[in-house]
Amino acid sequence: MGELLKKCENLDGLLCATDTMAAGAMQYLREHGIKTPSQILVAGQGDSDMGKVTVAPLITVHYSYQKSGEIAVQMLLEALSQGEMISREMKLGYSIVEPEELEKMV
Repeated sequence: MGELLKKCENLDGLLCATDTMAAGAMQYLREHGIKTPSQILVAGQGDSDMGKVTVAPLITVHYSYQKSGEIAVQMLLEALSQGEMISREMKLGYSIVEPEELEKMV
C-alpha cells in the first residue's frame, strides 16, 4: 500500500484481489492517518468473514462458490449414472456486497 501511494498520490479508490488484501490495505491506511472510505475507498473480493471485522466497512464482491459446487456435484452424479461426461459451460455471475454503514460514512 505504501509503494502504491508513492506512485499514485491522488489515489481515491482501490480494488484488491481478496478481502484479506483489502483489510491489510485498510490497516495500513488507518495507521498512516488516511480515512477509509472518505479519503480512499477500498474494496475486496470474495465476501469473506474478513470483511465483517474490518474497522471501516468493506465493499466486497460475492461469487457463487456454493452454487457452483452444487452444480458440479449434480453434473458428476449425472455423468456417473449415464456413463459419459457432457461438457457444459455455466456463468453464475456475482453480486456487490456494500455494507449499510458505508452510506453513512461517505
